Amino acid sequence: KPLVYAYSTKFPFMDVSPICKRSVTDTIERLRSNGHKVIQYEFPENFEKLAYYFYKIMSADGWEFYFEKLKKEPVEKNLRPLLNYAALPNWIKSIASWISGLLLKDCRAIEIIKSISKKDVYSLHKIQIEIDEISRNFRESIDILGIDILIMPVHVLPATPIGSFSDIHFCAAHTFMWNLLNQPIGTLSISSFDLSKDIVKDVWPRKFIFSDIFSNNLLDLAAQNFYNPENAIGLPSGIQLIGKANEDEKVIEAMIVIEKLFKK
Repeated sequence: KPLVYAYSTKFPFMDVSPICKRSVTDTIERLRSNGHKVIQYEFPENFEKLAYYFYKIMSADGWEFYFEKLKKEPVEKNLRPLLNYAALPNWIKSIASWISGLLLKDCRAIEIIKSISKKDVYSLHKIQIEIDEISRNFRESIDILGIDILIMPVHVLPATPIGSFSDIHFCAAHTFMWNLLNQPIGTLSISSFDLSKDIVKDVWPRKFIFSDIFSNNLLDLAAQNFYNPENAIGLPSGIQLIGKANEDEKVIEAMIVIEKLFKK
């Protein structure tokens, strides 16, 4: 039977740049104009918590596994700030979390800082149970609507400048949140950067200033600072196609359908 596609106008955790949003809307328009069923979707409450759970699981052993594997390797310059923070004892991180809670207004930034710490097995089990609950809520929400494929941006930005990872690692949240749910996912390149379509004056791009640190949308302002139109001309931007567990073939089928639509 024909696949049912879905999309969201409000993405969990962070909004995305104009080009990445356009990649989704262009796909939706082509699907609809070619007779495919497309419905709007709203994410379950607390879905964005998966971003924090990702950091919690990655740092659960105090990053010992990663340091062990990297001990003979030169550390990339743009990774040093994150790895240096990861290597700090938990009591120092607790102080850093407390200070960030006093100074920062962006709850997402505070939660990420709090998430990066060593945890005991009991805490790790609790995190896994909470992830399972979010996963169950997500599966139920798409089953009720009869959704086969959910269309999402891949990243907040079309591409990130070399050396920017330590400043905007959280911009990949739309990808790594799905890693925790074991959903089959395909990615397709859909659009390329267009100066006439992909700039929102005074927002995308926007120069980062010191006072932005104390803004309640610190993460968004940091991302906007790395949106460089002059360097982005012609850069590709893609979409993610999220399918149901064990329905990988439907994801591949959807990728074929959408690729054909953009070749017309």
